[in-house]
Amino acid sequence: MKYKLILLSILSLLLATLSSCKEEKVKCKITSPENEAEFWESESIPVTVESSINKGSLLQVEIFVDDKVIESRTEPPYNFTLKAETVSPGLHYLTAVAYGSENQEVDNIFILIKKFICKITSPRDKAEFLASESIPVTVEASFNSLKDSIRQVQLFVDNKVIGSCAKPPYNFIIPANTIPAGMHYLTATAYSSNNQEADNIFIVVKE
Repeated sequence: MKYKLILLSILSLLLATLSSCKEEKVKCKITSPENEAEFWESESIPVTVESSINKGSLLQVEIFVDDKVIESRTEPPYNFTLKAETVSPGLHYLTAVAYGSENQEVDNIFILIKKFICKITSPRDKAEFLASESIPVTVEASFNSLKDSIRQVQLFVDNKVIGSCAKPPYNFIIPANTIPAGMHYLTATAYSSNNQEADNIFIVVKE
């Protein structure tokens, strides 16, 4: 009786093993980039997917940004290139799907497409001011990073720093009598820890 029970146990284990071997199992993992990686609009994003199947071969591996198919591969290596400029700025869901004949496996991460904006919204280009006037300058600056932020916005007349702001609103006042008469280059530069963005216009000071 004891030997019959041992034999039944061995047979049950063998059947379970054979059953698990028959089941198709697909593996899929995005190994690059890392979750919440950030990219500029001008960059190309390399995407690497590691995928395998326990029997047969994979039909294909696809990558999606949000719900849109970007590219697919039917053979390894599963390496893709995503042009950041084809995706709107902001946070997106990057998904890899590996397909077997019976099953599929999914992995996903977040990626952020960064956009740095610096824009002089007033005065208008080539605006004219009397030496007795004050020149109000307004700058719009934004930076959609999860890991960085705008450190400051500086205002220049020609190559000379006129003022700086560490926090919005980025508003400045320039006494026109501090600038020689004539046409000058007005520049606003927004700085993060590793990058910067600038905008410039001309202004004219009249005596």
